[in-house]
Amino acid sequence: MDKSVTYGKHTISLDYIERSVRPRVAKRIRRDDATGCDVWTGRLDHEGYVTMSAGVCNVRVHRLLLILDVGPLAPEVDADHACRNRACIRIGPDHVRPLVHRENVRISTLNHPGHTEASRKAATGRIKSPEERAKISAAARSRPSRIQSPETRAKIRDAALRREARKREKLCATSTATAS
Repeated sequence: MDKSVTYGKHTISLDYIERSVRPRVAKRIRRDDATGCDVWTGRLDHEGYVTMSAGVCNVRVHRLLLILDVGPLAPEVDADHACRNRACIRIGPDHVRPLVHRENVRISTLNHPGHTEASRKAATGRIKSPEERAKISAAARSRPSRIQSPETRAKIRDAALRREARKREKLCATSTATAS
């Protein structure tokens, strides 16, 4: 019987991953001698992760390879990059490893260069006073978005304004039709 894994709302055969995805991956990696990472040489997604098509959906390759090596992952388990290199797809304790989401977020907060000392203290649970918590909130609000460029944020804002205008037009048309 063919084993499969659920990825989002799709089910992907592990046999398909082994036969199709792994050979394609092998052609697109190079070993970084300085870090020991197996670095993807192809295109990355907007967050810097390796993605490719696996049948009917795009998947993050490091997660699929981790599933092949260690077995199915629970929904709350992330494929964590211990090496902090999102283009790395090498499975192992020093590179891509399974890690509970909460712990992954805590470690990411500790390692992110944009975070302040106060946010590092928060991640380790050493914040005592409301003043320190307020400092962290202010610092977080002042940081620019790490994922979206200003152009993307402007496009999203413009699209939201257009949606609101269409809703108002529709509402006005409906109220005019009922008044007649």
